[in-house]
Amino acid sequence: MKTFGNFIRDKRLELFEGDKAYSLRQVSQRIGVEPSYLSKIERGLPVTLSEEKIVSLAGELGIDADYLLALGGKISDDVQRIIKNRPELFARIVREMQRMPDAVIEEKTFFQSMAANLARLHDLASIGAFRFPANGKAAFWTEQVPRILGLAPDTPPSLAAIGSGLAAESAERLLRVTGEHLSGYGAYRCEVRTLTEPPATLLVWGCAEDTGAGPVHLGIVQDVTDYAALRDEIRSARDELQLKVDEQHSEIAASIRKLNEEIRRRHLLEINLQVVNRKIARQAKDQKQFFREHAFQLRSLMTRLSPAWDGAPGGNEMKPTIDRILPKIDDLGDFLSDPDALTPALADTDVRRVLEDVNSAFAADAQGAGLSLITAVSPALPALVRTDERRLRQILTALMELFVANTEWGAVQLSASVSSEPKARLVLSLSAPSAKGPVDQALSSILHGDDDCRQAQSGPVRMVAPLTRLLGGELSATHAPGAGGSVVLSLPFTECAGQEPPADTGHRAGRTALIVEDTIYSRLFACRAMEQGGFEVAEAMNGAEAEALLCKQRFDVILLDIQLPDVDGTELARALRADPESPNRETPVIAVTAHADVADQEEFLRSGIDGIVTKPYEMEDLVAEVARLLADRPQS
Repeated sequence: MKTFGNFIRDKRLELFEGDKAYSLRQVSQRIGVEPSYLSKIERGLPVTLSEEKIVSLAGELGIDADYLLALGGKISDDVQRIIKNRPELFARIVREMQRMPDAVIEEKTFFQSMAANLARLHDLASIGAFRFPANGKAAFWTEQVPRILGLAPDTPPSLAAIGSGLAAESAERLLRVTGEHLSGYGAYRCEVRTLTEPPATLLVWGCAEDTGAGPVHLGIVQDVTDYAALRDEIRSARDELQLKVDEQHSEIAASIRKLNEEIRRRHLLEINLQVVNRKIARQAKDQKQFFREHAFQLRSLMTRLSPAWDGAPGGNEMKPTIDRILPKIDDLGDFLSDPDALTPALADTDVRRVLEDVNSAFAADAQGAGLSLITAVSPALPALVRTDERRLRQILTALMELFVANTEWGAVQLSASVSSEPKARLVLSLSAPSAKGPVDQALSSILHGDDDCRQAQSGPVRMVAPLTRLLGGELSATHAPGAGGSVVLSLPFTECAGQEPPADTGHRAGRTALIVEDTIYSRLFACRAMEQGGFEVAEAMNGAEAEALLCKQRFDVILLDIQLPDVDGTELARALRADPESPNRETPVIAVTAHADVADQEEFLRSGIDGIVTKPYEMEDLVAEVARLLADRPQS
């Protein structure tokens, strides 16, 4: 007997020989399935077609639909309903047809055709029907039932006989299911396995009907081994797929957890990095402020001590040392500052004296090294030029230190001249005929002033380029391998009219000033600045000492630190302005403080303070602010 797949393949190929429209692809498209799916069916693989598709295929191939359904292991829904509704009559008709003479059977009657179709359906679909009355009489089954169960053909039909052909657990299940459903005339469906080798999977379903003489058990047995295997294969594939999905889900979940942990770790690292960066920035700011304040304090102290050595035994010997210390202190403060934020303090300057002071400061070092120091000044150089004397001293001191340290023999010459083309320029140069070693890198580095080059340079020379730019000047350096070299500094300047001494700052001798400052270095620096301006100075270290002095004596100006140990400077100013009996109620007050942003300045002015000088400051800044406030004021 041909299988379902072989049958339809042979029929299609037979038709294909006469009509190419019966190709596998075109037939599959017309019945609504994929070509690969129809190919599997033709090759006998365990895949099925629905009743609708089988009927459509039968129409395409010109085959009886019931026959093709039975060959495919199916019975049409209407035939199944007939068998279920009237199994006794169905079985009787089949038996009767088997006992009919061949001539009768061969007649083309409706019943003969139906009997033939039923027999074919039973054989093709491996389906058997049974009827078991309650009294056990007239029980029967179709011949397919014992064949499907692997029983002898003459086995008496009964439910127990069906159970004898089943595995033990399947027999128990069938008895339990039938007992649960037939007592209430319900329908059941049970899947069992036979004792045959190999075992077959059967589908048994049935119901009970009341014929008046007691319940009758009606049922059908169908071999569904191929479909059960396909179902189990699909379930196994589904379970395997679900297992893989669960494993992948677990892997993805684990990856997500690791990713979240990494994100959290990096977030914490970023937070810690931000904290460290803020700490570094704060420390750098504190260090910068610390060095600037200490440079200011050292300069204040050196300025204060300088006049003490004038005229004292050994005082002239100390002056060159002081002249070298002060530029270094200025270098310390400037190096930690933003070069772009520096501003020049222009004043009338005696360039000849500056050159002499620089040479004098290095005289002892040059003598110890066997060198000569030469100063050459052009007769055309004005007696006074307007430039920043302090910055000029820093530049020349740094260059002189470089040349004295690197000159092997001969003389170091410091020259000054003027150039009028195209504009007036002050030209300063240092040169030496020899060098102890290669000076190429040292001289070349002077020309650079960016932060990277400044950090790579050593000594005060690192400030030469930034300070030259600050003064609007230009630098050039020349050197010869194995010989010496020179550096030329060109600066813009303004000649002072009349060769006169510096202009009057606006305050006259005999004026008095009160300096209220708790830091000794700041107090010394302010005292030195005011004394050079011709002021008589009184000092107070805190608010209490200041109040006592303000009640006794009238001052021309008050320099007030805001952060005093016992009182806020603004409170002291408010009390002074509010006291009608105080002799200093109208005296100008200048706040000298390191904290002076916009909000602070507004608060200072509201408290009665007249001017502000921000620490660290230059003497010239303080003197200018005092002169501004005392202009046109009578002397006390």
